Amino acid sequence: MSTGKLRPLVTGWHRGGLGYVAEVLRAGGIPVSTELGPDTTPAELRAKLQEKVQVTPYAVPFLDKLPADVSVTFVHRDPMRVVNSLFASGTFHGERRSPISSFVYHHLGGFKAKHSGKPAQAAVAYVNNWVRLAEGLRRLRFARVEMGASALFNAITDGYIPDFPKVSPFINSSNCPQILRPKILPQGAIQQGMMSLLWKLKYHDSVYYPQGGHAHYVNTDWHC
Repeated sequence: MSTGKLRPLVTGWHRGGLGYVAEVLRAGGIPVSTELGPDTTPAELRAKLQEKVQVTPYAVPFLDKLPADVSVTFVHRDPMRVVNSLFASGTFHGERRSPISSFVYHHLGGFKAKHSGKPAQAAVAYVNNWVRLAEGLRRLRFARVEMGASALFNAITDGYIPDFPKVSPFINSSNCPQILRPKILPQGAIQQGMMSLLWKLKYHDSVYYPQGGHAHYVNTDWHC
């Protein structure tokens, strides 16, 4: 096994378009692995980064355990799309075992007690707290799934490939109905937290021009 410099890490949210990101990197000739799961340990993460670029949401709690020279990109997707996908897939409903929810409950203190039985609120709290946790542990690059394959590849790798190969924008898409909107979320901290995140990540009409994976034009009511 190589003991040289570790490869870049790409992380983000569950249901946040990371499968699409992996295919974009592969299309650009980058060796990629998406194998790390909820049993990931810091030692395993470091070992895997010696072999390939790792694309996984399970790395977030361990970002402070990586060497300072490892490039870490948090790739994000429209947060309300992530919330709707998590809600539709039953991730936080508690009716069946979910490795995602178990991992989140373990690494976000007090999360289960506060949000159990409230799957929509849990999904909103998750997207907010996952970004907050990542930012608290590491200096990050941010990149947007919807920016298009070539631009996304450049943002993660600092590399440019003319005539970048086409990558399907529907990889791992759940095609779930978008039934949750910011205005129908519970008023108070949950709704305000989502609104703040949408503005922080610039998912509002004045700057949001999606071109790539899982990209959808939305009306003003969706974000505002």
